Amino acid sequence: MLSNDIAEVRDLLLDDFRAWGSDASHGTDTQSARVCSVSGPASAARYRLAYEMSKETLDAVRAPGRGSLVRVNSDVVLTSSWRPPVEGLPGAVGRGEYAVYVACRIPGTDPGQLEGAPLKGELEDSLTNESSARIHYTHLLHSTRLLVEALGCTNKPVVPAEPPAAVK
Repeated sequence: MLSNDIAEVRDLLLDDFRAWGSDASHGTDTQSARVCSVSGPASAARYRLAYEMSKETLDAVRAPGRGSLVRVNSDVVLTSSWRPPVEGLPGAVGRGEYAVYVACRIPGTDPGQLEGAPLKGELEDSLTNESSARIHYTHLLHSTRLLVEALGCTNKPVVPAEPPAAVK
């Protein structure tokens, strides 16, 4: 199991956000700050929670493939995709990928950072076989609220404690 505390994650992210500039392309090198990662008995089974500076603006976020997208409010967007276990494979588990994008103005950054480089959190689960987006989002939103507070977002984004009713 690999994990970092919120202060370590905050410090890694602050470096990336402060280096961002509105004239930089969204393909700049950014690091993913892993909060936790647990691998299961099968090498492909894992549970991972990480944050990074998004390479796309909040308005450009789209649902992945056959996944879903929910605009929670003007500061928060949720996306998800779920693939059920493959029938006939013993021990096969499903795979869920959940993301939260938050408009978070980091103190001391380029003025365009608020619109141009949101915070992105990702939760990947191919370990628990839990298919409920609500359960995954509740965990993801909780950690996001803690991180937004630690980052000191000057725009005070409203990150809910639970996903909206539209998330099943």
